[in-house]
Amino acid sequence: MLHVLRSRRVECFDTDDVRAMEALMPHLRRADTIRRRLGDTDLRQRAAMEGLDRLAVGVLLLGEHGSMTFANRSADRMLARADGLVLRGGRLHATEPRESGALERAVALACRRGGSPTGETLLISRPSGRRPFVVLVAPLTREVPGPWACGPAAIAFITDPHATAAEPQVVLRHLYGLT
Repeated sequence: MLHVLRSRRVECFDTDDVRAMEALMPHLRRADTIRRRLGDTDLRQRAAMEGLDRLAVGVLLLGEHGSMTFANRSADRMLARADGLVLRGGRLHATEPRESGALERAVALACRRGGSPTGETLLISRPSGRRPFVVLVAPLTREVPGPWACGPAAIAFITDPHATAAEPQVVLRHLYGLT
């Protein structure tokens, strides 16, 4: 809402004032439209990030040089254990050197969109002896091509075979009140 007020000691608005406001109104309407669109975009982004946080799969968004720009809760938990995957200098690494090199190459390819559009899948072994992580690193399409593009360049999905989803029987019992 916009209010245009004057002191009571000043004269009433004259025709020049009205013309100035009429000239200004299209710009104010445009500014309000932009504000609403930005608000909608912010809301969608927050909803998307909240959705990613609810996944059992670890999700990392990677910048154009492979640095992590976002990690969902599952990825944070997996990385905190340092059991096969770690963050060093803001970048994703495997604890096993050979696997780390392969992971770095996959991230670099995805960030410059030089590999497969569907990405590359790797098995990352774990010092704990648990089954390996399955890591998919894929490029992300950017709205604006070129060096001025911003936002994440790649996405990494980390699946922990030991982090099981709820058993179908448990879900059915809960949904339908079964014993």
